[in-house]
Amino acid sequence: MTSYIVVTIVISVICATLLLASVLLIHNISLRVYDAEKKLKLAEERISELEKKLQEAEPGYEDFWAFEECEGGVRILAYTGGDELKGTVEIPSVIGGRPVTALGSRLFYECKHIEEVIIPDTVSCIGDAAFCICNSLRSINFPPGLTQIPADCFNECGFTSLVIPDSVTRIRRGAFVNNRKLEEIVLPSGLTEIELMTFAGCKSLRRVVIPSGVKKIADGAFNDCGALSEVILPEELSEIGMMAFLACRSLKSVSIPGSVTVIGDIAFPESTELIRG
Repeated sequence: MTSYIVVTIVISVICATLLLASVLLIHNISLRVYDAEKKLKLAEERISELEKKLQEAEPGYEDFWAFEECEGGVRILAYTGGDELKGTVEIPSVIGGRPVTALGSRLFYECKHIEEVIIPDTVSCIGDAAFCICNSLRSINFPPGLTQIPADCFNECGFTSLVIPDSVTRIRRGAFVNNRKLEEIVLPSGLTEIELMTFAGCKSLRRVVIPSGVKKIADGAFNDCGALSEVILPEELSEIGMMAFLACRSLKSVSIPGSVTVIGDIAFPESTELIRG
């Protein structure tokens, strides 16, 4: 009888273990399916958006670029060449006899083999997610007339270092999310806020100097920057959002200026020593 009970218990444990493994496997598969569906949805939205623009704007075509007229010149909507873009891509400064002043949203979305982009000085506006998931992109120039980097612009790119010029006064939410190879970045002096999730997931980023004019670091701005070991905060800073530096496991201590009046929930890892100025 005792042997029967033991065997029953062993079988129950094995069944429970198999059930748990099955649940975990299903969970992992579900996450991968969700990620694939998300990327598919983004691609479908991009195609739909481009089709709508092409219908509404009646764009022209020149040298494999689709474009539309906009204030002061033309906006490039899409690359229409048959070959996959790779290596160095030089964006034309003139199309249809007019200057190229803007790059459309998701223009180079998921162009995974582009390594360098040369943007002409005529460009002053870049659309959201223009270079999103350009995994091999390591080099880009910022035109002198560019004043803001749009939302999700450089998600999952391949930069190792960046110097953003002082002409840029705003870097919008999620602009550099998951740039896993980015080790160093120089931020422009005119910034007043580090926006939501701007540098989240930049796992190789080691040091950040926040410009003196920044008054707010938004939620999750540097979340999951695992190599970040030094953060210099400005004296004018007044707010640090929740989870701003969460999962920054290498951040042993941070000097908090006396001007800071708000620190959000779990803004720093529990192991990080906060030294009040």
